[in-house]
Amino acid sequence: MLRRRARKSFLAACAVPLLGAATSVTAAEPVVRVRVQPLSEIAVTLSESAPATVVSLNQARVSSQLAGVIESIDVEVGEHAAAGEVLATLDCTDYRQNLARGEAQLEALRARRRLADEQLKRALKLLPTRNISEEQVNQRRAEYDAAAAELVAQRAQIAIAERQVDNCRIDSPYDGVVIRRHASKGDFVSPGSPIVDVLDTADLEVSTRVPLAAVERLEEQRLVFRTERRDYPVRLRTLLPLVDESSRSREARLVFEGESALAGTPGRLVWLTDRPAIPGHLMVERADELGLFVAVNGQARFVPLPGALAGRPVQTDLEPATRIVTEGRHLLEPDMAIEIVED
Repeated sequence: MLRRRARKSFLAACAVPLLGAATSVTAAEPVVRVRVQPLSEIAVTLSESAPATVVSLNQARVSSQLAGVIESIDVEVGEHAAAGEVLATLDCTDYRQNLARGEAQLEALRARRRLADEQLKRALKLLPTRNISEEQVNQRRAEYDAAAAELVAQRAQIAIAERQVDNCRIDSPYDGVVIRRHASKGDFVSPGSPIVDVLDTADLEVSTRVPLAAVERLEEQRLVFRTERRDYPVRLRTLLPLVDESSRSREARLVFEGESALAGTPGRLVWLTDRPAIPGHLMVERADELGLFVAVNGQARFVPLPGALAGRPVQTDLEPATRIVTEGRHLLEPDMAIEIVED
């Protein structure tokens, strides 16, 4: 009897430390093995885009200002024409003769004015001695004034004739490319008849329509005009103060900041944000909030991402060096101990 009681006491005494050991193992904090990457390596750049086209600010249909026969066409389609370069010339014989006749008439009027000037001076000298009447003096003065006025009018006619001679040469209004010919050598043209079309290749802009919801973001972000081959940096010049009701958009005009694409090039205007964005697949939901886990001093800290949508990237203000949990995140709870597995 005494032996049986002693055995029970011994077993009970041994059970106490065993129970304590089991309790300590159960209460130990679990450690989750995870992989991490710095934000700078996993961040993505958010972008939006809209269809856009390169447009030229100038496309002139260069016409004749005179009536005449085309003597020569000095450019062909596709050729570059500098500002002031000759595009075509007219037969200018009649206009040169008209200028010569006007210059001859100008010399005759100058002679008439000199005579009127001498007669007026002589009359003014005779007036004090009463050898000429005051009426005759006034007549001499009127003759001089008339001759002077005719001289001014003739000079204007000379200027018109000179301009007509200049207009026999049809020049390019700016640097551009000839994109079409409307006339040929030997054609008779009248004022306003088109000769060639010239497209300005220097003053180019990008035209696009921006949805109203994106207008504010367009003014704050980095912009590029994207074609199939490359990206061209552009800068917003203006947003037209007019809303297109059907598309709920506004037209934007942008200028190239460096090399420009060719006029008529189709593409897309892309606006990029400089703030890093978290890829949507890295986000997890905890306590009805979307966010991500970051590694801080051996623990997983949950960082909520306000405004985040499941599966979609979201911008963040976290530092580029922040270590983001990329693997093992679904097993984590806030402030859980972690072990970082290195590759």
